Amino acid sequence: MIRTLLNKSLIFAASLLVICAGFTTSAEISLSPDLLADRGNERLGRGDVSGALDDFASAIKIDPHCVKAYLGRGTLGLRLGRFDDAIADYSRAADINPKSREAFLGRAMSRQGKGDYAGAVTDFTNAINLGKKDPATYESRADARFLAGDLDGAAADCREALALDPRDGGAWIISALVSERKHNFAEASKACDAAIAINTNDSLAYAIRGMQRANMYDYEAAIVDENHAIEIWPENAYAYAGRGWAHCRRGDIDEALADSNKAVELDPNNAVAFMTLGVIAERQGLTEGAWANYDQAIHAAPWFGRPYVLRGALRLNKRDFNGALADLDKGIELDPNEPLGFANRGSARQQTGDLQGAKQDSLKALQLDPTSGVAYNTLGVISAVSGAVDEGITNFTKAIELDPKVAPPYLNRGRAKAQKGDYAGALGDLDKAIDIDPKEPMVYYFRGSAKAALQNFDGAIADFTLALTMKPDFPQAKAALDKAKVRQKIQSPSFSINAPSFNQATAEASKLDLATKQSKAPIIGGQASQLLTDASLAYSAGEYDRAIDLVDSALAVVKPDKAAPALLIRGRAYLKKGELDKAERDFNEVIDLDPKQGGAYIARAILHNRKKDQAKALRELDSISSLKLNKPGSALNGVAWVRATFPEPGLRDGNKATQEALQACEASQWQESGYIDTLAAAYAETGNFEQALKFQEQALGMMAPENPRRQKMESRLALYRDHKPYREDPLDH
Repeated sequence: MIRTLLNKSLIFAASLLVICAGFTTSAEISLSPDLLADRGNERLGRGDVSGALDDFASAIKIDPHCVKAYLGRGTLGLRLGRFDDAIADYSRAADINPKSREAFLGRAMSRQGKGDYAGAVTDFTNAINLGKKDPATYESRADARFLAGDLDGAAADCREALALDPRDGGAWIISALVSERKHNFAEASKACDAAIAINTNDSLAYAIRGMQRANMYDYEAAIVDENHAIEIWPENAYAYAGRGWAHCRRGDIDEALADSNKAVELDPNNAVAFMTLGVIAERQGLTEGAWANYDQAIHAAPWFGRPYVLRGALRLNKRDFNGALADLDKGIELDPNEPLGFANRGSARQQTGDLQGAKQDSLKALQLDPTSGVAYNTLGVISAVSGAVDEGITNFTKAIELDPKVAPPYLNRGRAKAQKGDYAGALGDLDKAIDIDPKEPMVYYFRGSAKAALQNFDGAIADFTLALTMKPDFPQAKAALDKAKVRQKIQSPSFSINAPSFNQATAEASKLDLATKQSKAPIIGGQASQLLTDASLAYSAGEYDRAIDLVDSALAVVKPDKAAPALLIRGRAYLKKGELDKAERDFNEVIDLDPKQGGAYIARAILHNRKKDQAKALRELDSISSLKLNKPGSALNGVAWVRATFPEPGLRDGNKATQEALQACEASQWQESGYIDTLAAAYAETGNFEQALKFQEQALGMMAPENPRRQKMESRLALYRDHKPYREDPLDH
């Protein structure tokens, strides 16, 4: 991918060798080891590998201390890519003659060929210390230092080489590559100008300058440079790769494919070409192809940070947050000046709930590249989640201005506008997001919610249906669809769906905001619905007998297959009254009617504990994670809450609670404030109050000031500050 000066160094090493010819015969047995080594070098020079190897072996057999033979055989191994053999021979030569500059040079090149750049730097340093100041050796060490990631050391060596020979084009080329790695593309371009001034036919200098112009978004000039490089040297793989990258960046996919494939044909280890092929595959929706090409780029140039960043972005799009963070961390480690790495890591951290880390990364990305739309989008989400919705909208707008062809900022600005009650404005943004990416189910879900808020139930039903077609396992969309269908029939003017906001958990956002908004009872229909609403309110008020009477009345009119929610309310009321057998009967019947109802299993576990059968209660809780429930995240959260806060110690288990709460948070993409509240309680139960405070503050930051749940959450925050865990009967939660 870059000029490593390997060929130049090999020619330099070969020039030290003495030429002689002929084949070994019985008359030549008396040849000295040095003459045999010289003849081996001559044979190697004209391609007679077998003859050269015989001569070197014969010389070493006669004199095991023949340095010239070890050097010659080391050169043979280097040329054949047998780096371990070459290193062994050069090491033997250096052991015999510690002042052999050629031994250290040869071993340096062999180590560099093997990828041991640190070892190569050490050997080049030894060679420099043993001989006169030589610009070629400084240039070679600069190359090794560049590959090792020591950019300052590489730049210093280039300056040394140029001080000795201002017309050293190779040193200018490496200077350009160092500046490129530091994202100082203008300086890199100037270094290429200097190399071209020395040699107007330097194909590599034109090719590298073309890459700098592409990095500065001047794709036309970049392609001109790459064309010139190819004209000078038609087999310049770097130029084809650079031209392919420029074509890709400006959207000329066919040309980018042709050039990148040509680059790989000429150089099967061309990382830029594989990187471009990965980007093209990703744009075409060929995830596996993109993955394979990024892997190839990383294999070809493990010191190159950008392929890690691009693979990390691919993993982020697939919601593989751990894999994405690992790749992005590595990309940033290799290239701490890559803004895309920080921008994507900021996005990954935001989506996993690390808002502070996300903000730091996004600000760093903008410091490196003020045009990073990804960074502005992430900052917008952070602002909106923290309640600064107007600030969030400003950041989303900036992201859209920088890159109007990307969907997420439109989606997020639409959500923020809906949160402020601007449903018409939200629809405009969500429509645009769908125009850009019509295959994202979440956008249809949010647009359906906005339409429902505007009483457009036909449109809402169509959007929820589309979301479910794209993502069948989308419980929020299913619930919203069912409720929209009910309200479509009655066209109640009091109906609205709270547009899913950054301040509310996604599941909460899909609940109907009925006139009886205080109730959590599900809609079953007509008279039964009102009875269950009243029953739920009575239960919350501690009026358990009245709640039971109301449920009995509802059961008289509700269809049998819709009876499970009613029985769950009645079972909880019986449990509160201490009528355990009746409660158990109701919970069992709920599970028979709806085996996917997670709340019934949790309630039954509490019942077993009340019956003094703690082992059975624990088995019930443990079994919930393996069940196929309607809302597995909600069920995990419920179990974690019991283990973290139950008043009796027998059911508490802080470590399990933490694991389950983390799973629930990850399953909800860290969008459920209630789940994060549970995670804080779990950490408090383990005694880790630092983490408890962190996540409790994060949960509060996601909630609107008027949210009635804030008071309890703030009281828990005060407990954690005093290093006290929280206790609560889960039936009251």
